[in-house]
Amino acid sequence: MDERNNHRKTAVAQEAESVPRKPKARIQEGVVAAVKPIGLSPKTAADIAGVRDTSMFEAISTGRLRSKKWNGRTLILLRDLEKFLESLPDRPITRAAKQPPQRVAADQPGSLEA
Repeated sequence: MDERNNHRKTAVAQEAESVPRKPKARIQEGVVAAVKPIGLSPKTAADIAGVRDTSMFEAISTGRLRSKKWNGRTLILLRDLEKFLESLPDRPITRAAKQPPQRVAADQPGSLEA
């Protein structure tokens, strides 16, 4: 019996090794490592975009960000995430740039020297 179990374990192990494994995207310091994924989970898309998960789900539910459904999973295509981020408005300038005071020559009108 032990030989049969060992043979079975070996056959199962060999079969498991021959099955190609699905590459997984891993977020490392805000960068997708090793594999450039095409379909992203909302959580991974949020990590890549640097926003909260709830913001990503809100963008999906309002129709601002396209998503796909497959086998009960929500997937965001990388190109759709990029288009969505590009479509966001630019950040407004909140402060006027400081400009150096203008100098008035002494011989021009409006100068304090007489």
